[in-house]
Amino acid sequence: MSSLNLDQHWVDEFGFVSATLHVKPTPSSSEHRKKWFPLLTNLHDETNQTNLSEAIQKGVPPEIRGTLWFFLLGLPTAIEKGRFEMCVSQPLDLETLDSIQRDLGRTFPTHCQFRHENSSGQRHLQRVLHAYATFNPHVGYVQGMGFLTATLLIHMTEEEAFWSLVQLMDKFKMEHLFLPGFPGLQNMFYILEAFLWEACPEVVQHMQQEGVLISFFASEWFLTIFVTSFPPSMLFPVWDMFLMKGWVFVFQIAVALIKWERARLSTLPMETLLPAMKLLHEGKTTKELIQRALKIPISEERIAELSDALTIL
Repeated sequence: MSSLNLDQHWVDEFGFVSATLHVKPTPSSSEHRKKWFPLLTNLHDETNQTNLSEAIQKGVPPEIRGTLWFFLLGLPTAIEKGRFEMCVSQPLDLETLDSIQRDLGRTFPTHCQFRHENSSGQRHLQRVLHAYATFNPHVGYVQGMGFLTATLLIHMTEEEAFWSLVQLMDKFKMEHLFLPGFPGLQNMFYILEAFLWEACPEVVQHMQQEGVLISFFASEWFLTIFVTSFPPSMLFPVWDMFLMKGWVFVFQIAVALIKWERARLSTLPMETLLPAMKLLHEGKTTKELIQRALKIPISEERIAELSDALTIL
């Protein structure tokens, strides 16, 4: 583990600057890494999907994570050679350019790649966000997209990060979260509240009595897939599972966190309830959180039913 600028700061295994010395884990053996590649090459096979899901739950070696995401996001068939550079070269309106530029320094300011103005990370981030805004002018750039993109850039090249962002918006339907008026986000709040009524109704009832809406704490959960809420040691394993299982797992994590603290949350007044909702992950291990989440009975079919019901309303 190396220090930065002799200022008594250290870099953790994920590239974030910390005042605490972290012990870097021993890289996995080449033999262990080889075991992952057969799991990634045939994602459409049901048995293979089960094996991959079990392997992800046991923990993804950091040096494998970028490759894992590459395959889970479908990049082998999604990348169109030359399209990224073409999108980067296209002009953007000044308002969008200013919005992107303003947010560069706010995105992972403690990460080695992004912490300095005009750093390589900030340059890559600016190029990917610019490219996506020209690729999909219907969405353009919305605050929050930078955290998604930076998370991708930590694990892959800027071209791969661009196509990963495209896949998140399209394959994972995140585009609907960022459209004007955030219609998809409102949908997510409705669905989450329905699941909470099933899992821990006393918490929802107490929230309503205290005037705390789902949107007060869950917006960041959905818009950034917990990037601005979880530490990297928890965030990246959660993303591993999210990219494998989709939105089902995001709802499972959200419900698991609240259900875990249901007794305490049901007694807190508004002034402490809302801050508590934003710190539900603290004091919890990633392994147990994922285990609890996977036990929450949520399915794609149930999410679709609730979404359809909202459309009818």
